[in-house]
Amino acid sequence: MNFLRRLAPPRFSPLWLVYGLVFAALVAAALCAHLYYLQDWSATIAWRRVLLAIGLSAVVHLPGWLGFRLLWLCGAAGVVIGVSLLVRYTLEGMDGWGDLIGALTMLFIIGIGLAVGAAAEIFLALWKWYRKNNSRA
Repeated sequence: MNFLRRLAPPRFSPLWLVYGLVFAALVAAALCAHLYYLQDWSATIAWRRVLLAIGLSAVVHLPGWLGFRLLWLCGAAGVVIGVSLLVRYTLEGMDGWGDLIGALTMLFIIGIGLAVGAAAEIFLALWKWYRKNNSRA
């Protein structure tokens, strides 16, 4: 847990906004690069991907700002793995199915990351509650 305390700022810190903006910029760059490699560049679709990146960053970094650091870490890992799998599956050349498979895989992996983070936060809260209540006996 010390590693996570050094990596993540304290809750309600304005540094979370900086983390979120940098993360959104990196995810937006990856999604727009993915669009460029598809050779189907469109400004409208690029803006939609930028908005998707901002939304994903908000979903991931808001729990961190509220103090749920494990949820933030697992959610961020889910987004990074999901976007990398999106690019990988699309570049494998699956003739149109690669886009759909990549997008569904990205959303599935992001969901798994958030679910694992939520489960870890619940387990940590229950562990702290158990240790607090059994230390009195």
